[in-house]
Amino acid sequence: MNDERFFTILAVQTDAMQGTRERVPRRLKSRLYSALVSEQAASRPLLSLPATQAAGRPLCDSEAGKIAHHPVGAREDAMADINVELAASREAIDQLIVAGEKIGPAWAAPRAPGKWSPSQIVEHVARSLEESANVAAGRRSKFPKLPVVIHPLVRLLLFKRVLKNEGFPKAKTNKAMDPESGPATPAEGRSRLETAHQKFDEACRQLASRGGRMATTIFGRVAVEDYVRFMEIHTRHHEKQMADRS
Repeated sequence: MNDERFFTILAVQTDAMQGTRERVPRRLKSRLYSALVSEQAASRPLLSLPATQAAGRPLCDSEAGKIAHHPVGAREDAMADINVELAASREAIDQLIVAGEKIGPAWAAPRAPGKWSPSQIVEHVARSLEESANVAAGRRSKFPKLPVVIHPLVRLLLFKRVLKNEGFPKAKTNKAMDPESGPATPAEGRSRLETAHQKFDEACRQLASRGGRMATTIFGRVAVEDYVRFMEIHTRHHEKQMADRS
């Protein structure tokens, strides 16, 4: 439903209730609140409820009730962050899908000798998401297992650098992440990516809801929201490679 239709329905229902004791439907109020919060979040990061209260800003009754009965702490802030990062990750996946659909007959053709085809790029990204979901769920993954003693160094030189620069360095991946082939068509590629990202999304949300951290075999333990952003940047890195072909 677009914004114009939504607010038209809201106005009609509000007018119909004038002079009555009927209240606005809870579901409608929830949707309106969510829409307003999303619009505000698009322009700048939002403060947590305690931070908003501490700044002297007014809270609605519902928000004040949450402060009184369910204090918002680090875990709730992490969930807010994970929502933002997973939305950005999904957007990157959607852009990769669109880039793949523009490729046409070159879908299965390597862009250069020794390079991946668009089909292989999609399979690589999908595998990366699936194995990341395994990491988030505490299952074994096919990512390289580096000695614990060098985790801080790799975390500094690769993980944090990627987050800071918002770019991926040129590097070779391990055999498990190096597909010999991928989905046969862009349509199959879309399904492959959407399914893989859904697994990733669910696993990361569950981990964040428990206040956990990603226990990776490459970087060591990192914040879930930071790892999701790392994967978003990884996807955009490969989307650019594909976009250069279209």
